[in-house]
Amino acid sequence: PAPALPVRPSPRPRRRAFSLALGGLAVAAAASVMAGMGWLMSGGGTGAADSSGLDAGSSAEKQSDARGVAFGSARYLACSRLVAEGEATAVERLPGTTTLRITLSLTRVYFPEVPEEDAKGSKPDEEQVFVVDENVVPGIRAGDPVLVGVPRGADQPDFWAVGERQIALERAMVTASLPEARKLTCG
Repeated sequence: PAPALPVRPSPRPRRRAFSLALGGLAVAAAASVMAGMGWLMSGGGTGAADSSGLDAGSSAEKQSDARGVAFGSARYLACSRLVAEGEATAVERLPGTTTLRITLSLTRVYFPEVPEEDAKGSKPDEEQVFVVDENVVPGIRAGDPVLVGVPRGADQPDFWAVGERQIALERAMVTASLPEARKLTCG
């Protein structure tokens, strides 16, 4: 009699397992996409705090004041104490804190056109000093160009744009909104 040939298992079970795994992966991916879409549609991804940019120019996402008015809009300008451009002449870390004292030399005041007196009876000078947490303007250095917005009744800016590229974007919006802002009253 002839010797019996060994029987080889068919490769089908391995293919079937691979097909099942690939199908399961496709279902999981589709479920993830649907869950993400649901989260976005429910408003989960709409805050300025979602910005993950760490450079000082990451303010391209519109920051806004407490009333929810976007920086550079006519309403923001009408309710501003100061919207100005300048250069950071000094950036000092206050000892033992994460707080910075930033001195700005203003080169252009957008609003108000004729600086109003503040509550203390003084007008905005060509030099402004702000004390802020370093997370507000990460990476700012002396010599950097800066655009700030200070709401009426506030001592500190609620908007910072640092670097010429970011300032150019915001400058265009501010200058386009100025004519309408002149006609508005804050209220």
